[in-house]
Amino acid sequence: EMVTNAIPFVWREDDDFKQRINTFTGEEEELILCYKHKVNNIRDGAISFSYFKLEEDELVVYTKNRPYLTIDSDLENDPFVSRSVLVKGVNSLNFKYTISNYTNKVEEIEFADIFEKNDDNETLQRFDIPLAILCSIEFNDETTETFMYRTNGNSLFERRGDWNYFDET
Repeated sequence: EMVTNAIPFVWREDDDFKQRINTFTGEEEELILCYKHKVNNIRDGAISFSYFKLEEDELVVYTKNRPYLTIDSDLENDPFVSRSVLVKGVNSLNFKYTISNYTNKVEEIEFADIFEKNDDNETLQRFDIPLAILCSIEFNDETTETFMYRTNGNSLFERRGDWNYFDET
């Protein structure tokens, strides 16, 4: 549910709200995302933030209702963070991120090991999230499970019927 309900979330950092931070972080072995869910209580709201990582031989997720702007090494002692073990007996964890590129009027999907938030010159910043996230888990017995989850917050790429993204002129 967390990955399939992932949505973009931008945090405004400074007093005049000009500094914006994309809270999504996609690395090869770690994933931080914002996701929507039903309201369990008014105080917590309808969105949460999750941090997936491998700890020893366990795939764990840390969840809280505030963005992970920095990763504190003391997550287990944070009273606002809950820790859940998703699976035990994990040897390795690998995420890949799908990115849609439009070149020569052809829609192409590429897999990236890291979801880059900035361009090479660090002049443009991305505020979107990947179209889908591929997760591969290799277990200690050398079996592998691979899952691909479509994210929720990419309506630019959703369509029904004929659709032409490009201006034909």
